[in-house]
Amino acid sequence: MAVEKRKSIFSDLRGPVGPVVCSSWKGIPVVKSRPVINKDAKKSKGQVKQRGRFKAVQQFLKGAAAAIKNGYQLRKNEKMTALNAATSYHLVNAVKGSETDIQVELSKVKFSRPLQSTEEGYHTQLIYREDSMLEFKWELNPLPAKSTQLDDKAWLIVYCSNRRNYLLHNGALRSDLGGIIPRTEFITGQDLFCYMFFVSADGKRVSETTYLGMVKT
Repeated sequence: MAVEKRKSIFSDLRGPVGPVVCSSWKGIPVVKSRPVINKDAKKSKGQVKQRGRFKAVQQFLKGAAAAIKNGYQLRKNEKMTALNAATSYHLVNAVKGSETDIQVELSKVKFSRPLQSTEEGYHTQLIYREDSMLEFKWELNPLPAKSTQLDDKAWLIVYCSNRRNYLLHNGALRSDLGGIIPRTEFITGQDLFCYMFFVSADGKRVSETTYLGMVKT
């Protein structure tokens, strides 16, 4: 703190002047350094909550980026990436809790957003075989839409909530009527949340995401 004992240019000044603050103490002109404002302290609770929600969604989706890149179709001239579009959807539709306990509602998760669509799996099933594998099954729709093709590729997505990681498989075709994730790829004592969607062979058509439920291994 600087204290002036003689008349100076600061004598009649009060308040902030550049990097300093001019005031008076017992009739003596005083010049202090301007206090540093903590910008974080000025953030509203709403801003803090929104940032927390955004961070939680980004971390959740990061491991499924490959599936999202194939599943989220973008509108013409849409100025965002597929991952940005997925983040936007989940912020609005699949997040709950306060800033200290933000959670993604796993039953509302979507790994695809079709603008030109193909059909979802017909009569889909999820079967956990304790000795061997996690099996996804579906049937062929007896009255398929024109957009539905036998060579549509199936994306099988498993999210392990305990370890917060993903298993992604895209080797099965619609005509295969199923796909498996071998037992060697996951461990016991886990909660696995399972999803699937289809993509046409040329990548131009995508189905909605089907949530197949959760199994305990």
